[in-house]
Amino acid sequence: DLGSGGGGGGFGGAGGGAVQLTAPDITIRGAILAGAGNDPGGREVTVSGPPEYPGHGGSGGSIFLSGARVTVSGELSARGGDSGIDLTAKHGGGGGRIALVATESLVVTGTLYVGPGLRRGTLGSNGSPGTIFRSDPVNGPMLLIHDPVGDVANPVLGSSRTGVAVGGPDLHIVVSGKANLLLYDALEAASLTLGAGTVVKHNLTTKTAEALGLVMTVGDLVVSAGALIDVTGRGYLARTSYGNAEGA
Repeated sequence: DLGSGGGGGGFGGAGGGAVQLTAPDITIRGAILAGAGNDPGGREVTVSGPPEYPGHGGSGGSIFLSGARVTVSGELSARGGDSGIDLTAKHGGGGGRIALVATESLVVTGTLYVGPGLRRGTLGSNGSPGTIFRSDPVNGPMLLIHDPVGDVANPVLGSSRTGVAVGGPDLHIVVSGKANLLLYDALEAASLTLGAGTVVKHNLTTKTAEALGLVMTVGDLVVSAGALIDVTGRGYLARTSYGNAEGA
């Protein structure tokens, strides 16, 4: 998919493009780049026109490689774009998606990067990291979520209270870096590994929607030292009674 463009009432950065390559043998020694554009910077006063304000960074695009034998020794990147610099909150764009599917062999010795765009002002947040999906006969399907930055603006993984579990019974999920995994729905996976510095939590309860809670069904769960499952303060709202009903 194409990456979305950044808004924010000003310039904003363009989203990243999309690359889909299918061949029996794929060897990448160079680079495939599908990153987003940074906000060009905007200015608050122009000589002959209305004010032009900085905006948010665009989101990263997507790279999809599918073949019998896939080898990557170069670079694949779908990073998010950086925000403009402003006195109001401007956010970095989210990272994009990389998917590598091999029916016989998958070898990756190069760089796969879907990191978020950065906020360049004093307000706002960095974007969310993207995801890397890998699948081959030896390791099966695997979803990698790595955030090298932290301070994200949006959830990394989750849907919007559909009631359908995300993930799948054969999927292996690895969360690393400073990633925050925010779940709206139940999670199903063959395995879930939370690296040091990661956080998992469920969405906040609101007046109109009750949080499901953190429901994960996995074959193998690893919570590393320094990882955190944290649902502090995510129950029924204050000054309510009998669930979220109004009253004390």
